[in-house]
Amino acid sequence: MKKSTLNLSFLNKTVYLLIMTFVFHFGYSQNVNTSLASDINQKFSLLEKNRIPNHILLDYGFDLIDVTQFDGALRNDNYLDLERYNLIYNSIVSSATQLNVSGIKSPQQELEKWKTLQKEQSKKGNLNNKASVTLSGLLFNYSKINENALYANKISVVNDKYDDKYINGIWQNPYDNKTAFAVVSPVFAFNKSNIEVKLPTELWHSNVNISAIAINFGDGAGYKNLTNNTVASTNYTTTGVYTWTYRVRLTNGQYKYCRQKIKVTQIDSNSNLQALNSSCSMQYKSITASKDYQGIFGSATLQIAYGSNNCTMQKPLIVVEGLDTGIMGQGGSIGDSDIGRFFQYVDQSASTDLQNLITNNTTIDYDIVYVNWDNGTDYIQRNAYVLEDVIKWVNERKAEAGSTEPNVVLGQSMGGLVARYALKDMENDTDLDHDTSLYISHDAPHQGAHIPLGILHMGRHVVNEFIQTPLGNVSIPINGTGSYGLATIDDLLDAPAVNQMLINNVDTNGNRTNATHLAWQSELQNMGYPQQTRNISLSNASHCGNGQGLASNEELVTVTGKGGTSVLTSIIESLFINIDPVVGIALDDVSAALLGFLPGNSELDIEFRANAFPASGTARIYKGRLTYEKKFLWLIPITRTIFNTSKHSQNGDKFIDNYPGGITPNGLAISESGDDNNWFYNYDYNINVNLSFDFIPVTSALDVGSGNATLDNTDYFRQYTSANPPTGDRAIPFVNFTTSSNQNNNLNAEHISFNRRNGDWLAEELDADANIDLFDCTFTCSDVNLFIPDDIVCSTTAYFFDDDINISNINITQGSNLVSLFGVNSNTLTISPNSLFGGGGLLAFNFTIGNNKCGSQTFYKTIWVGKPKNDLSLISSGGFTISLGNFYQITAMHDNNSNYTQANLSYEWEIPYAMIMFSNNNRSANIRPTRLGTYPYKVRARNLCGCSQWATQHFEVLSAPGPGDYYISPANQFGN
Repeated sequence: MKKSTLNLSFLNKTVYLLIMTFVFHFGYSQNVNTSLASDINQKFSLLEKNRIPNHILLDYGFDLIDVTQFDGALRNDNYLDLERYNLIYNSIVSSATQLNVSGIKSPQQELEKWKTLQKEQSKKGNLNNKASVTLSGLLFNYSKINENALYANKISVVNDKYDDKYINGIWQNPYDNKTAFAVVSPVFAFNKSNIEVKLPTELWHSNVNISAIAINFGDGAGYKNLTNNTVASTNYTTTGVYTWTYRVRLTNGQYKYCRQKIKVTQIDSNSNLQALNSSCSMQYKSITASKDYQGIFGSATLQIAYGSNNCTMQKPLIVVEGLDTGIMGQGGSIGDSDIGRFFQYVDQSASTDLQNLITNNTTIDYDIVYVNWDNGTDYIQRNAYVLEDVIKWVNERKAEAGSTEPNVVLGQSMGGLVARYALKDMENDTDLDHDTSLYISHDAPHQGAHIPLGILHMGRHVVNEFIQTPLGNVSIPINGTGSYGLATIDDLLDAPAVNQMLINNVDTNGNRTNATHLAWQSELQNMGYPQQTRNISLSNASHCGNGQGLASNEELVTVTGKGGTSVLTSIIESLFINIDPVVGIALDDVSAALLGFLPGNSELDIEFRANAFPASGTARIYKGRLTYEKKFLWLIPITRTIFNTSKHSQNGDKFIDNYPGGITPNGLAISESGDDNNWFYNYDYNINVNLSFDFIPVTSALDVGSGNATLDNTDYFRQYTSANPPTGDRAIPFVNFTTSSNQNNNLNAEHISFNRRNGDWLAEELDADANIDLFDCTFTCSDVNLFIPDDIVCSTTAYFFDDDINISNINITQGSNLVSLFGVNSNTLTISPNSLFGGGGLLAFNFTIGNNKCGSQTFYKTIWVGKPKNDLSLISSGGFTISLGNFYQITAMHDNNSNYTQANLSYEWEIPYAMIMFSNNNRSANIRPTRLGTYPYKVRARNLCGCSQWATQHFEVLSAPGPGDYYISPANQFGN
């Protein structure tokens, strides 16, 4: 049987984080399906609902997950995470058979409350160098119809409806009592070893009285009390995966258990978040803007890593972070990214020059000031005003230290826009001096960022789809929350900065929108660039102008099968989150990863497809369909299509998904193969995902044309070099710039990543010497024929490379007897043929060229050396005894058909006394003999170097076909 496997190919981790999850967000339009609830109520209309124990009947609701699995007993198949917890809660809520059931509240309201409390805890934890987590929990007694109730005469089925059963006037109880217990942390990845958790009473949902609740952190310390808002804490000593086990004690002394896995990624004592100079501690500083935007003052938290010996501000490099949702801050970091992640990118660059300036403790290193936004999705203008006060604070610290060094400002992604706006705004105020000499824009979207519209449609569509509960008082989202933190896709896509940067977005009604983006672009363009700084730019697009390798209208996300919609949440989360797309995989528990995808006594048939734009014309870019089948004991199932919708591209849409540019931070692929251990396929899912699309187009990162030119494919796929920049209306507003070039890999690089080449380029700009590098490594993009255009060599021939290119290696793989090759440690490759008495031959070789700036690249060449080989023979369609007046084809043959490897061959013939017509580049002669006798037929091959020896075959011409006159050919006939 055909199976599929989950192949996760991740790029290096990114600091650019977005959390895209499918949950409710207040104030937006909802599509609420009420027909399913109406159908269910028909099935249960005859039942006396006041007799249902606990007033919760699982058969009555939407069992979006198999709730019965989470019954307070520990098993290998019932680990929890945020997604499963919410599915359990939503299933319980939808199963209420009367109003005001204890512990049941609107899922949307509870999620908003949880988000607020977690945000408060995260902020407190960061101030104390801890990860502080707010738990949520549930403990419900509920009912379920006994599977044997009909046969035991405890319930009736009348006209496809349930009805109560009475025997001798006594009501028969068809219900089993069940229990569901679940507690969960909204965060599973922690980069702090010191963790504290709390279960607020307002997030405890229950209809059961308890005496105590506790947590075991898996640290060997046993259970710790959580009752009545008690804070429990642990301090791990090693990184790794741990199991948190929760235990509730009922008033009757019985215990119920549940558990989840978490991952500790960093131990504080081993943290690299320290000053470059080990004698200086990492400094933290809160900055609030002195200038408001639309009446609100922004703020940021600085991390300062001093490089100076006296731990004072001497040589500042201000690093301005990009978009930051803050969600991963729940795990103990300041936000989704911080100075540690920045250092990690520098350390992974393999650029020693850059490391010596930023992460190594050297005499030339900078004092790093990393700017973490307190609201990293806020208006770019508001955070720009925060940055202005950061720069003021840095300048004050420099003055105190007696330093006259100007600032360097490096803006990554959105941070590049924030820095550009802040620096120019300060220049516009004559009372301000930013004292900045160098502004670096790192893959910043000066003309906008791109996420495929089909994926945005998918997110917006599913988030607005709800099912009304049978009771009618609450609507349940058909989707889940995801597993990485408390956030919503609507929160994200409606965030000011996201709308300012996205070239196209999708509003809550599913319509394409870019009004905010256009307004921002107009303001940014009018603001211009700072004029008192040297402005440079680094794009992560391919230096060679290569695209992303996408086909026109290629499916980027395909999910079909039967199960829950949780898989969609996980896939879209993985777009911009720096962790594996499925929690179970991140925790090395693949089997547990699929639990949230499996509903209970229901079946969801889903089909979701998100496509890239077509290269031309229009096409479907999104399709979403969900059919819900509610199954019942002994009754006909209810099947309803909850939604079935499609979205198409528009005329004029460009195939931007495939353009060169910094790629999504978590490109991955899920594809089918023959692996028997694939859980997606085993659970009836077919999944294919390709998220390697253009995120920040090269034309945006370099601001080609400054927004004043209508760009075309020539512009998007150009090989941009600062040594030969575009001019005119395509001019680039940076005095120096670079794109991404890796040794033997000229692909698009991960957004805001560094490598050895661009790292060295940046280091040369940062070291402030006079030797500025105009980056041009396009020779690594070249076809070998640009360097060696010949396909045949007759005599000693030299091929010259640019002066700064050196040949480091030459290797002959075929034909070593034919030539001598020279040129190692020079910029000239010389091919010198040997004496070739038997004709020439095929030469195959490779050579490696490069320089210190660009590294090296190996090229492969096949070339013919010398005259054609002396390997010809003749074959005839009639053999070598032929008849007068008949037609024959005679063909020149090389040994092993080697003519196909010889360059530019033609053929010359000597065929006496025959009518002749040549074909196949004179390789074949179609003849009609005109005289009796035996004659030598000859052929030889010719190329640019000369001729081979004649190949001779004697033909005997016999008997004439009959009387008549014949044309007598000349004694010799040549074809050439």
